[in-house]
Amino acid sequence: MDELFPLIFPAEPAQASGPYVEIIEQPKQRGMRFRYKCEGRSAGSIPGERSTDTTKTHPTIKINGYTGPGTVRISLVTKDPPHRPHPHELVGKDCRDGFYEAELCPDRCIHSFQNLGIQCVKKRDLEQAITQRIQTNNNPFQVPIEEQRGDYDLNAVRLCFQVTVRDPSGRPLRLPPVLSHPIFDNRAPNTAELKICRVNRNSGSCLGGDEIFLLCDKVQKDDRHRIEEKRKRTYETFKSIMKKSPFSGPTDPRPPPRRIAVPSRSSVVPKPALSLYVIPEHHQL
Repeated sequence: MDELFPLIFPAEPAQASGPYVEIIEQPKQRGMRFRYKCEGRSAGSIPGERSTDTTKTHPTIKINGYTGPGTVRISLVTKDPPHRPHPHELVGKDCRDGFYEAELCPDRCIHSFQNLGIQCVKKRDLEQAITQRIQTNNNPFQVPIEEQRGDYDLNAVRLCFQVTVRDPSGRPLRLPPVLSHPIFDNRAPNTAELKICRVNRNSGSCLGGDEIFLLCDKVQKDDRHRIEEKRKRTYETFKSIMKKSPFSGPTDPRPPPRRIAVPSRSSVVPKPALSLYVIPEHHQL
């Protein structure tokens, strides 16, 4: 193992024209809770972004331009540059010192990781965790030690995939590290996914003025709820009580429904929306 993936990387990085790592199934960004070691239960398994209740997926990489022996190391880094080693740990089979490391199947170029969980550290153990990262050289982007001290966002991490393969002469060849999308702790109110739990009505007059009450979980004071027409005109109000604006579309006995949704905290996560049906003026009581 150490021969293929030394703690100090002496091999030259791969050239752009050579093998490279591609993430073909990103981790699911929201909905997973980071667990403390003291909770005494499994940290779970990181699901893939296309994972559903009936079909489970997991983070998956593809090594393009190469099939053969190799080693992969997966570690946690901070969400924002310079992507410092994160104090949280990966736990599960083949994990040690906070990172995962294993040999790759030489007959495949696609590799999925099913047993990785995220274990969070308490603030009082932050310094000890960072010291461990330094001692084990768990530092994919070689961030200077003096920059590894300071504040950390404990509610978000990224997976960093580091793959070492063999060049034609049999020497270790380190491929450029690849970062996943951020993964957010579902326990934190400011990063958990917003969801409409209940709405008091799903229709309103085309003349506007109807009040709509939304019950949502994880709402923060700066969150905004929006009603959107299909033509992407957006009306915004604060909090969970909205007064519907007049429908500005053409006269139509059956106006198209508008959508009501809470905004996503991530531009890459689509938000489910409920339909809000417009009642034409001549149908008013």
